[in-house]
Amino acid sequence: MNIPDRLIAAYGLESGGTVTALESFANRVYLYTLNNGEAYIIKQYKVLDAQGVRTLHANQKRLRARGILIPEVLAGKDGDTVSELDGEVFDISRYVPHRNLNYQDYNISEEELTEVGRLLKTIHDTDPATMDLEAVSFSDNGSGAESLISDYRQWRMKSKVTGVDTKLAVIDEFLTRTESWRDSLSERFSAYTFTNTEPVVSHGDVSLVNLLPTGQGMYLIDWDKLKLRPPMYEVQRTIGLICGTGNVNGNLEEISKERLKPFVEGYFGNKGPSEGQVRQLIEVAEYTSHLDWLRFTLGQLLAGDFRVLELLSDDTEQNFYWLRPDAFSRYREMLAG
Repeated sequence: MNIPDRLIAAYGLESGGTVTALESFANRVYLYTLNNGEAYIIKQYKVLDAQGVRTLHANQKRLRARGILIPEVLAGKDGDTVSELDGEVFDISRYVPHRNLNYQDYNISEEELTEVGRLLKTIHDTDPATMDLEAVSFSDNGSGAESLISDYRQWRMKSKVTGVDTKLAVIDEFLTRTESWRDSLSERFSAYTFTNTEPVVSHGDVSLVNLLPTGQGMYLIDWDKLKLRPPMYEVQRTIGLICGTGNVNGNLEEISKERLKPFVEGYFGNKGPSEGQVRQLIEVAEYTSHLDWLRFTLGQLLAGDFRVLELLSDDTEQNFYWLRPDAFSRYREMLAG
């Protein structure tokens, strides 16, 4: 993409820099590097509108005041941190030099896992009254997913998409294996205690690609999903995203005991999670592995975005780890130990 010169000029930056597209699911993100070596991140938002981004920036400022490391967002010549050009919404932040974490090598260290645990606890301990945030609703007992499943099956019969048959077959098999579970979801959902806990400030996507280890500490980027959520919901989601074995989608991922231990110590301290928290983590693991990821994945497929299929393992059984009879009992032992 050619970054508009007027966008660059609006922030008082030199034109003619090198533009490199970066991988991003939700937005379009670019690294803009000047000849003098200075670098910036340009984000073109595809979900949040301009006012939503301004609210996000205000919330990030409050989090920075708590010592949470978030890249600095630049203000333009007009003092606004958001630019609107041709109906598109942009912001520019300073690039933070860092060590790249990735899932190919799963190269996050034990020390960094502990640091992330502490970082997440600091975020969760932020007073929600100081933030301008909406709470995520967990009132859906699965009816929305059933509608998506029906639409997906109709699409599947008519679809002529090629090259993804193996991955779509995984989804088909998952739907078959979890049918009885979904039939009893209303009863299960009413027993979930994590949905009744007081929501906390939560990032929404603490994954390896959003964590930037630096000599000054751990930066966290991509705050677009910043909302209020039950604490154990985000803790479990983060465990799946940074404490897995590296084989599959974080919602479906088998947990690595070696990676889990330092993260849990960072978040919960030496005492570890309480029995109630362990129960809630297991509830969330069931909810996300059986329903949450499915709802998101089917929505993306029906919208024509097949990148989510890349998050499924080529080893079919790895995608069904949480459907194994002993999966949750083994996980309980890990959390207790």
